Amino acid sequence: MKKTTCSQCGASMPHRATFCNECGYESELGYTVSLATPEQQAPNQALLPSWFFLAAALVGLFLLIATTADRSWGAIAFIYLGEGLISAGFIWAVVLAFQDEILDGFLCAICGFYLVYYVIMEWRTCRPAVLTGFLGAAMVAAGLAIRHYFVEVVV
Repeated sequence: MKKTTCSQCGASMPHRATFCNECGYESELGYTVSLATPEQQAPNQALLPSWFFLAAALVGLFLLIATTADRSWGAIAFIYLGEGLISAGFIWAVVLAFQDEILDGFLCAICGFYLVYYVIMEWRTCRPAVLTGFLGAAMVAAGLAIRHYFVEVVV
C-alpha cells in the first residue's frame, strides 16, 4: 500500500489522501482545518429550557387564582402574562435577526411577512422565540376562555 506524506507536518498519510489527521492540513484547499475538541464543543442543551418550568409554575399559579372567588382578576392577569410572552418572543426573534445581519433585523422589526420568512429560514435559531410567542398566545386564549366561562357564564 502506497503512502504519502503531509506537506505541512511530514506525517504519513494514505495514498491520495488530501487531509492530514495529525495537523489538520487540507492540501486541496491549501489551509489547515481547525477541529474542535470535545471540551471546545458546545455543551448539550437540556430538553426543556429552565424558563419553561418557570412559565409552567406561573401558569399553575394563575390557574389557581383564576378559579378562586375573584375569577376576573386571575383571567386578566393570565391574559397580560400571555401578551408579555408574545412580546418577548417577537423581541427575541428580532434580536436574533439583528445578530445575523442588521438589514434582517430592520426588516423583521418593520415587516411581519419578512419576520415569518426569516423564522422559517432560520428555524433552528428562532425556534425558542417562536415557541415563547405560541405559549403566550395559548395563555391569552386560556385567559379569555376562563374569563368568558367562569366570570360571564357562571356568575
